[in-house]
Amino acid sequence: MKIFKLILTLLILGFATLFAWENLSTFQQVIPFQLNLYFREVQKWEHHIYTVLGIAFGLGFFLGAVLVLRPYFRLRRRLVQERVEREQMRASQEAARVEKPNPIPPPVVEIQPEPAAASPSAPENPASDSGSAEAPPAKPTQG
Repeated sequence: MKIFKLILTLLILGFATLFAWENLSTFQQVIPFQLNLYFREVQKWEHHIYTVLGIAFGLGFFLGAVLVLRPYFRLRRRLVQERVEREQMRASQEAARVEKPNPIPPPVVEIQPEPAAASPSAPENPASDSGSAEAPPAKPTQG
């Protein structure tokens, strides 16, 4: 397929070159131009046909490229705008989430020591005698 594309490209370029070569004398002719605006003197100038064709080709290529790329740039501008709006919405949602107080407060847990049973053999501070003593159970309270 690559060879086919290469041959086709060379064939088209060959025909374009043959066209230019055969019409070389025509392209080198000088064409007089005249501009009459009726409030100034008539403007006259001359150009070769190849200059006029080159200017027309250049202007046509530029205008065609602008018209073809206009939807592309419009789409890119719209995508950038949507991305900015999405980021603003995300930021405002996060700000609202931070500002809004939590409707259900977390439960307050108070730890109250249980009264120790008075026995002559039990030490006064059981936590200091052994490291494996459990903490008293927590009692949740609503506040």
